[in-house]
Amino acid sequence: MVFLRERSDGLYGAVAYMTAKMFEEAVLLLPFTLVLAAIVWFPVQFSGTYLLFWAVYFCTAVVGICE
Repeated sequence: MVFLRERSDGLYGAVAYMTAKMFEEAVLLLPFTLVLAAIVWFPVQFSGTYLLFWAVYFCTAVVGICE
């Protein structure tokens, strides 16, 4: 409802709204995914790099939230 109201008032466009919401969610998701990926990564003792594992997990979570 907020989007429709502010869009009809001419405050911003749909792309600006979606970009702002995606950025907001990504910033909030950043510390949680770092911790949750570490909780999985270290006990399971995966091989490879933690950074790559976290990046895939983070991107998957962002896509899941945006849909």
